[in-house]
Amino acid sequence: MLGTSGNQLNQNIARCLMHIKPNSILEYGCGKGKLGIIIQALKMQLQLNAVQKLFMPDDRQNLEAIGYNKIYDEDIKDFVTRGIFDPYDVIVASDVIEHFMYSDAISILDYSLFCCKYFILVWPSRSGSAPTTNQFDIHRTSFELRQITERFDVVYYTYTNDGPTSKYQIAVLKGHCNTDVTEPFY
Repeated sequence: MLGTSGNQLNQNIARCLMHIKPNSILEYGCGKGKLGIIIQALKMQLQLNAVQKLFMPDDRQNLEAIGYNKIYDEDIKDFVTRGIFDPYDVIVASDVIEHFMYSDAISILDYSLFCCKYFILVWPSRSGSAPTTNQFDIHRTSFELRQITERFDVVYYTYTNDGPTSKYQIAVLKGHCNTDVTEPFY
């Protein structure tokens, strides 16, 4: 079964996408397709691809029905290590980067920024969860905002604070394919 996350930041993700107006998105760890549903609600027409390890026979069909054009059935780290993908307007990693060791998470972000104009990163403030359904569920790392802003060009940041265990952060990073942005976009 594909994973799923809460909906705390859906409005913020939608607002970022409406501002960026992408023609192409690559999503890391699309789960059950929350980003596809957000894009459908926004009535955006774009190329939506995903890197997602598929677990059930109907996962691909369900994601394609939501609007995913191409699904790479593999681990994100393996996909990035291969280094073979086209530039995207946006790469999204929503509620996924915390599942990697810190060094792997940084490597994924570093490489991915060479392949996009923007990178939308969503992560929980707390880490250390135990796996609930499979080995990919465990949280192996967490970031403080300072760790992101010291290393990457952040053009937007916000967070939710819905209680002691449900604080999520969102940062929009400027990718290396982006020559248009010189300052934060709102």
